[in-house]
Amino acid sequence: MRYAVFVLWACASAGGCERSSSQADAPRTEQAPSAAIPGGATPDDAAPRLATPEDALAAFLSAWNLSVLPRVRESERGALQAIDRAMREAPEKLTARREPCREAKALVERINRETSHDFVVYGTLGDLNRDGDCWRVMYEGGMDAEAIGYLDPVSGRLLVVWRVPEG
Repeated sequence: MRYAVFVLWACASAGGCERSSSQADAPRTEQAPSAAIPGGATPDDAAPRLATPEDALAAFLSAWNLSVLPRVRESERGALQAIDRAMREAPEKLTARREPCREAKALVERINRETSHDFVVYGTLGDLNRDGDCWRVMYEGGMDAEAIGYLDPVSGRLLVVWRVPEG
């Protein structure tokens, strides 16, 4: 498992990996061009559907490298760089599971309220105000090295990343 996560990390860092022949030969379902995808994405800019935890991990790592790290607020830069280093050293501590999007929103809001600090480092909590599940990708690196990201399972879009406070 550690090797598989490392490979996903390397692919995400490099901007993607080539698909295997079994993936390339698999039948693809096409959506009508006018179909809207939940979360504001369009069929043209939507990532493939995230069907497995491995899909969610790969999508999260790609977005982490391409969208989160380059856009982080200066006040959060040190903490996120520490989390990034920890993720690269122990990628097996990344996990993915589905959970209700609204429950995720409520949890983050509660913690922000209790600590009087906004721990969201990417996206907005309003994007979690939706029916159904989101992919929850968590890095459990210990004190000051934990982050959780939520992804839309249909579009593959990273919705929110928050830094888990110590304690």
